[in-house]
Amino acid sequence: MKHLKHMWPVAPKILRSLLIAVLIVTLAGMHSATLAARRTTSQVQSPSSDTQLMAARALPGVYSVPSSCSVPIIPAIVTENEIELRQYQADFAKFIEEQAKLDREASLTLQRDVLSIERFRLDCEIKVLQARQSLQTGSAVPLPRVSVTPQEIELRKRQLAIAKQIDAEEGVAQEAGIASINSVWAARRNRIDAEILLLQATVQQRLQNT
Repeated sequence: MKHLKHMWPVAPKILRSLLIAVLIVTLAGMHSATLAARRTTSQVQSPSSDTQLMAARALPGVYSVPSSCSVPIIPAIVTENEIELRQYQADFAKFIEEQAKLDREASLTLQRDVLSIERFRLDCEIKVLQARQSLQTGSAVPLPRVSVTPQEIELRKRQLAIAKQIDAEEGVAQEAGIASINSVWAARRNRIDAEILLLQATVQQRLQNT
């Protein structure tokens, strides 16, 4: 009895110590597990955050439409190659227009977006007609006063090279589902414009030197 009476006041202290120790170990384990989970989550979400940003571009129904098609026509230097490029611009706009109509049927875009693309495509068609008429009639409109220099030709070549690279990368991204058809269209428009500008500058330089 004396022994029990002696141990009784001590027992709660030991029990409390054990409980505290168990609690500390448990909390430490939970903290470690939380940190590990956060590391795992951050490792998984870091790349996926980029993917989510890129995937946002892949959402249908988002179209950015320029007010007019391609670069201005210079009647005195129109060539068959330029007409072909302008026709390709119109054909690709028609393709985008059909995609937008599908998005509209699925309620993924607005009717005004479809109409804006149609307006752009019609402007492209008009420019094709105007360019073809200029070539057929041999318009006597004088060349621009500003002469084309070899340096400008080199700069336009570099612009075209960059536009082609971006166009190719957007095409790959679109096939992988991480780029929208709109971004592909923008890259393709820029590439065609760069080709037309280089062609115009090359023809103008050749005419200057004759």
